[in-house]
Amino acid sequence: LVDAVRAELHVAQEDYGAALKLVPGIEAACAKNGLSSGYLWGTAKHVRALNDLSGGKLREAEAAWGELADAQRKGGSPVLARSLNYFAACAELRGDTAAARTRFDESRAAQAKMPRCPPVTRAITLWRLAVLADKEGKKAEAKKLL
Repeated sequence: LVDAVRAELHVAQEDYGAALKLVPGIEAACAKNGLSSGYLWGTAKHVRALNDLSGGKLREAEAAWGELADAQRKGGSPVLARSLNYFAACAELRGDTAAARTRFDESRAAQAKMPRCPPVTRAITLWRLAVLADKEGKKAEAKKLL
């Protein structure tokens, strides 16, 4: 548990290398305890996905966030919206605006069900939806989102 918290702190400081070094221990604890969802497993998956994304492995990162979002939907995770935002951003980076919009919309819906969702998550969701709307020529919709 301590390593997962430390990994999250490293991520918050954008020190992905230090966070990644903690992941094998977290994954070993998950394997030992049969965990394939929850905070420990989710933290390890998120850190690996961030590392993949920063290393240019877009497909791997997208697959990891998709798997993470599936597990978080089932478990009612408070960070589902964050995972969906990353999952959507991967689709957007691939140029699949329809998938990106669907995922950002799902993130927005998840946030509506969680009034204590972090403001930064909400801001990112609305910002990216506004960018997509703007690209589609929907200027009024983009303005309302911001």
